[in-house]
Amino acid sequence: MGQCFSPTSRRKQSVHDAYIRTPERNPPFRKLPLHTHSILKDYEITQKVIGTGVTGPIRLIKRRCNAERCCLKILLDDRTARHEVELQFLACQHPNVARVVDVYENLFRDARCLFVVAEYMSGGQLLEIIKTGQVRISERDVLRIVRDLGSAIAYIHSLGIVHRDIKLENVMYSNKGMLKLTDFGLALMEKEQPKATLSTSYHPPSEVGQPKCSKKPCDMWSLGIIMYFFKINSPKAFDS
Repeated sequence: MGQCFSPTSRRKQSVHDAYIRTPERNPPFRKLPLHTHSILKDYEITQKVIGTGVTGPIRLIKRRCNAERCCLKILLDDRTARHEVELQFLACQHPNVARVVDVYENLFRDARCLFVVAEYMSGGQLLEIIKTGQVRISERDVLRIVRDLGSAIAYIHSLGIVHRDIKLENVMYSNKGMLKLTDFGLALMEKEQPKATLSTSYHPPSEVGQPKCSKKPCDMWSLGIIMYFFKINSPKAFDS
C-alpha cells in the first residue's frame, strides 16, 4: 500500500470497540492559543489554495522559523467563528483529529478576523485518493479507516461535540499517513440548538431530525454511509 495506508502498531480494534470504550467526560479546559500580533511575523502566506471548507478557501502557509508547512483558514471574528475554533481546538487532543496550531486575531480588509493555523494534510483527501485510484484500498485498509474515524467520532462525542459534517472530503491524511478528521465548521455541542442546516454530506439522516439535528446519531449515520460506499465499491458512489 501507499504511504497513506501504512499499517500502524496499534492493536486490532473494531469501530464498535473504539466507540463504546471511550468514556463520557466533561470537556477539559484548554486555553485557545490566541495571538494578537500579526501572523506575518510568524508565517509566510502563499497564494496556493489547497482546499475549501464550509467557511471559505484554505491556503498553504510556511512557518518562518523552521519552514514547517501549515494550512490557514481566515474567519470573520464573531461568536460562530470562535465557537468553531474552540470546538476543534478542544477535539484535537485526539490523534485522529486535525491539530489547531495557532490562532491570530488580526485585521483583514478592515474587518476583525481569526487566522486559524492548522497542521497541513499533505497525504491528501480520502475522497480524491479513492476517485483517482492512486492506491489500491484493501479490506484491511477499509477496516483501519473506519476504526480510526470511529475512534475520532467516539472521542468528540465523549466531549459532547457533534461534528455534523462527516464525509470523505473531511477525512484527510497527514505527511505521516495518519488519518485526520477535519472541518468543524458545522460542529456544535450536543445540548446546543442548531441554527444552520445539517451537514453538506451525501445523504443526511432524515430520521434523526434533519435539517436541524445536533445529536450523536447524525455522525454515526454519516459514518455508516462511508462504510456503505466502501461496501458497494462503486466509483460512481463517490461522485458529487
